[in-house]
Amino acid sequence: MPLNHQKEADRLKRKIRKIWVESKSRYGAPKIHKALTFNGEKISLKRGYMADKEEVNHYKYYDFNAARKAVFEYIESWYNRKRIHNSIDYMTPQAAHEASCAAS
Repeated sequence: MPLNHQKEADRLKRKIRKIWVESKSRYGAPKIHKALTFNGEKISLKRGYMADKEEVNHYKYYDFNAARKAVFEYIESWYNRKRIHNSIDYMTPQAAHEASCAAS
């Protein structure tokens, strides 16, 4: 990866992380993309998604805990567990998971 491209990817990751932290972990990819474009960033939704995904997929982890932490942060930054879904009776994914565990 050329040096300028890597610098740009790192800058983008920092912006994405900042937006996610400021949203108190509530924003997923679509809202982060909207915040980036609102602030003048010219980026596709896919590019923003991939910028954060690259951190997990293209890094050598030397112990399990470091890999686990990176995967957790990736999932938490892009997956919005608080949004309701019509495919699961208008519940949040967390509530549906808890309901299925309680039913078992």
